[in-house]
Amino acid sequence: MAAARSRTTAALVLRAVFAGALALALAAQLALMSVLDEARADEAARTVAESEFAAGLVDDAVRQAVAPTVGDQLADQIAQEASTDPRVAEVLRLGLLDAHHAIVDPDAVTSTGNDDVEAVLDQLIGEAEARTGVDLAAVRSQLRVPSIDPRFAPDAGALPIAERVRAIAALVALVAALLAIVLHPRPGKALSGIGVVAAIVCGAWAVGLLVAGWLTSIVDDTLFGRLVRAMWTSSSPAMLLLVGAGAAIGVGLWFGGIAVDGFMRPRRRMR
Repeated sequence: MAAARSRTTAALVLRAVFAGALALALAAQLALMSVLDEARADEAARTVAESEFAAGLVDDAVRQAVAPTVGDQLADQIAQEASTDPRVAEVLRLGLLDAHHAIVDPDAVTSTGNDDVEAVLDQLIGEAEARTGVDLAAVRSQLRVPSIDPRFAPDAGALPIAERVRAIAALVALVAALLAIVLHPRPGKALSGIGVVAAIVCGAWAVGLLVAGWLTSIVDDTLFGRLVRAMWTSSSPAMLLLVGAGAAIGVGLWFGGIAVDGFMRPRRRMR
């Protein structure tokens, strides 16, 4: 009896380890599917750089800098040209990718972000100066470049960290689940318990994804915030499908464990 109680306790501890490891593995996988996905970042950066939001930021910056010197009418024309110039959209796209790389893989950063935007806008204002004959030299020092850099950037690359965490946590979860089943006096009951834990963890992550999606919608007042929002939105269906499948597998394990426990119970009685 004491041995059975000890084995049950050990199985419960292992089940708790399984829950924590599964939650961590899912966190890493969901991050890799969304905000750490470089291909998704490239697509989102292009979308944001060519959006009305980015054009509006550039238009406002140029208009506020130029209007005191050339008047509202000419300022409107120069600002519109700058905000729709493909060179501006391209440098914003590259700057957003570099901001993303600063978090994902710092070694991949290739440009200076805001400095590049400032150089392109300075070139456009120089072209406007030559076309209109108005001296805009003083304007360049007053130009406020739209910010594209993230507010917080970790020192280490998040991508390799997430990949290592996913691999280690998945292995720990698998080993803990197997040991919990083997050590428990009633393996079927242990299996059903593992299924319940998996369903709960995946269900909690489904709720967490919805909350995180709402949070991204209230912090998209910067270009980088828009980038994160676009990446999260495009990856949400796949992430919800993943945790939904995990919850369904958990429910299946729960039913399977009940069936195994019921099948093995008559054998225990016969012994």
